[in-house]
Amino acid sequence: EEPIFSSVIFLDPRFQRMLSIEQKSIAKNHLNKTWNAMKLTSETIVNNDVSETTTNEDDTIGEIDEFEIFLSSQSSTPCFEVENNDNRSIRVIIEEFDNVPRLHHKSCVLKYWSENKIIKPELFQLTQVVMAVPCTQVTVERTFSGLKFICNDLRSSISSHLLDDIMVIRG
Repeated sequence: EEPIFSSVIFLDPRFQRMLSIEQKSIAKNHLNKTWNAMKLTSETIVNNDVSETTTNEDDTIGEIDEFEIFLSSQSSTPCFEVENNDNRSIRVIIEEFDNVPRLHHKSCVLKYWSENKIIKPELFQLTQVVMAVPCTQVTVERTFSGLKFICNDLRSSISSHLLDDIMVIRG
């Protein structure tokens, strides 16, 4: 049993009922791990953006003025971040999606998720990631085969950025 495949079927209301209890459990665990990886990645990106912004602001200001010192000293209450998901964990959201009403097999699952992206934003994000993964290894093998021709001995000094651009074009 492939957890990626089970996850895609779990998030597809047309075929979710075809999964066994064990397959649903595998899918839920995989979706939870995927969500945690997505959060970790987005936090890293946000932290990098914040540090770059802070560096840019520091360059433009140059020196700390007295008003900024005053404002910093007056802050005695800690700031709390507001969570968008009302403190609900992704595991609970995934459990609530279990046994969702079935759609007709000819319905478009992408249309279903685009209509529900505001109601179920976390599951919509998961769906965008999980359904983008190729189900077979053929696509991956084809990509690596193309990479063999791009990264040969004559082009070993190619930059990673240029290599990424070439792979996107060939993909």
